[in-house]
Amino acid sequence: MNKTDLKSFFRGSAVSMLGVGILGILNYFIRRTLSLNLSEIDYGFIYSAFALVMIIMVFLDLGLGQSLIILLAKNFAENNLHSARKVFTLTFMVKMLLALGVFMIMGALSPDLTRLYFKYPGSSVLLALIFLLIPVQTLESALLCVITARKAFFIQNLLMNMKMFIVLAGILSTVRVFGVKAWIIGTVAASAAVTGLAFRLAKSYGISLLPVRSIEFAGLKNIFLLSSWIAVSTAGISVMYYMDTVCLTCLSGLEAVALYNIALPIMQIAQSFFVFPAIFTPFVAEMWQKQDYAGIRHACIFASLAMLLTLPVFILVGNYFAPDIITFLFSEKYVAAAPAVTVLWAGMVFFAVAGFNINALNAGGRQKTAAVMVIICVLVNLILNVLLVPRFNYLGAALATAGSYVLMAVGSIIGLMFVLGRDMKRK
Repeated sequence: MNKTDLKSFFRGSAVSMLGVGILGILNYFIRRTLSLNLSEIDYGFIYSAFALVMIIMVFLDLGLGQSLIILLAKNFAENNLHSARKVFTLTFMVKMLLALGVFMIMGALSPDLTRLYFKYPGSSVLLALIFLLIPVQTLESALLCVITARKAFFIQNLLMNMKMFIVLAGILSTVRVFGVKAWIIGTVAASAAVTGLAFRLAKSYGISLLPVRSIEFAGLKNIFLLSSWIAVSTAGISVMYYMDTVCLTCLSGLEAVALYNIALPIMQIAQSFFVFPAIFTPFVAEMWQKQDYAGIRHACIFASLAMLLTLPVFILVGNYFAPDIITFLFSEKYVAAAPAVTVLWAGMVFFAVAGFNINALNAGGRQKTAAVMVIICVLVNLILNVLLVPRFNYLGAALATAGSYVLMAVGSIIGLMFVLGRDMKRK
């Protein structure tokens, strides 16, 4: 990266670090409010259902989200707005058609899922309403890709924090009256509000939907060539992120999910230190375009080492202070989740390292290398969850997740260095 890019990267990282930190705090207040006003069954149901929605959305994405960011970043760098509009329109149409179709299917399956999978005593209508997030957040994510590709990180973080603030405000004002419905209404309404603002911003960047008659559907081939393997790696990473909650639901029950979701928001607050992977994607896409292989290698090695240096700090703080942190942030009755906090903090470091290097591989057209690595880690994650959750409950889920992240981080570094070494020799 040249000096201008480096300044932009660090400026974006600083803004995103602040934004994600605030986001984590808002998310903590949301979960704290829910945990203190809902039963453990209701609280566990919300985040178990949300995990299911997020896994569905990952598979629906087909890798198109990250592909859209990469292609738009390259088009913006070349000042080719017409090509950017074509890419956006094609991607948007595919994502929305899939989202609407799956929403209708999942809505029809809500009664059976409520009874057989969640074993939730409440109404299945609540689950059907939660599935509204599938089309709403798909629309939101497509528009936010434009903002990311433009490197407008301040605006992106402002929108995400605005969204969480709306959710929090809605819950604080209505949770005692509406219970679970307060979270559902607040989340859907907040996502819709952010979507409206993101649409106006995308239009100001010159990105809008083209008329259907002017679309060249042959362009889908180029998009899917990039996205096919990205879909595998993106889906795999997200599946690992939510696999713990799914396995806890199946193997332990909603009470275990509730306790585990005391540890998660504490981890997410600390996650604000690791915003670099998302920020790096548009920059590394341009570096691959310029064949700056040495610059990519130096940036990835430096970032990975810098993130790994925080590992002993998180382990020591978690080991000695996690119970006090939980008591202060939530309640003494949730102190049992303290070991999970420490394990998740450690795993979070390796997750950030893996994300940084996998994004670099994807941006350089090495999606297959990243995807094969992620598939192996997903299988390891599933095996570890099945083995550890029945024995260690929510701590087993945390250990399975962290172990998978360690494997993914090591594999991503080795894979990226091999690819860059080979390309530098060819150059």
